[in-house]
Amino acid sequence: MEEFEAVKAQRAFEEDEENRVIVPETLIRPHPITAATRKALQAAKPDDYGMLKCAAPELFYLRLGPNSVNRALRILDALLKAFDARSFKVVCGVHERERTRVVVNGEDITFSIEETAQRQAHRLTEEEKKRQKEGTLYYVHTYDYIPGGTLTLKLDTPYSSGITGTFTDRARQSLEQKLNGVMLSMVHVAEWRKEERRRQEEKGRRLEAENARRAEIRRRHAEEAARVKQLQKDADAWNAAEALRRYITAVEAQVNLSGAEMPIKDVPRWVRWAREQADRIDPLKKSPPSILDEKPPELLNGWQFE
Repeated sequence: MEEFEAVKAQRAFEEDEENRVIVPETLIRPHPITAATRKALQAAKPDDYGMLKCAAPELFYLRLGPNSVNRALRILDALLKAFDARSFKVVCGVHERERTRVVVNGEDITFSIEETAQRQAHRLTEEEKKRQKEGTLYYVHTYDYIPGGTLTLKLDTPYSSGITGTFTDRARQSLEQKLNGVMLSMVHVAEWRKEERRRQEEKGRRLEAENARRAEIRRRHAEEAARVKQLQKDADAWNAAEALRRYITAVEAQVNLSGAEMPIKDVPRWVRWAREQADRIDPLKKSPPSILDEKPPELLNGWQFE
């Protein structure tokens, strides 16, 4: 896929040695968010993995061991100052489910810094040894987890984008040396999201147009099917009317030829009535009025009648 122009420009900017993000050995004039993060970590208690966590909505998410706090704060502070230098705006979360994010080229991007935990075989504590001796120790953890010293910065990179979103300490390159790459990935994510939104909007327009085309075909199909159904219904009604007329003619002929008595008392009157019923069925004839045009009334219960 062709690289976005904004990403090309940012890559050139980040590769310029003058724009290298440097993490100082000591924290000097910390950014307000850095200072607030330090305060939050100082107040935090280690979890079962020995990690301190900063998860306040107005701060970036950090989870790391006590020995990594100073280093992580220096990395965070370098990032925040690099954001300012690049006109990336930091917007702090307000609600519990809202995260602090960085606005890059109009797009919200969040990140976290976390330390990997190491697993080691569990060693019995003095209390556990005592309970084991007393026979009151029923379960012991197989492993203990402790901070491993390796820091990872994670961007909320879309899975399908293929953009590097995880930056981890390696033997040849520490996290501190990868911060310009973080900046570049942020711009890449922002441009990818805008392009993806454009693609989705275009897809939505094409989908709407295609569904409109299909809906029109369906409408015409249903309309034609209804016309054919009505045609068949009319033809069946016409055939039924013609059958009635042939029968009526046969009755008249039988009476005229034989003079025999028919079960019909008043043949002329019956013939008029029968022809009216045939006309009522025939779609080519005007339907004579009939009691059948009215819906028969429902019978009333006693409580319905005054």
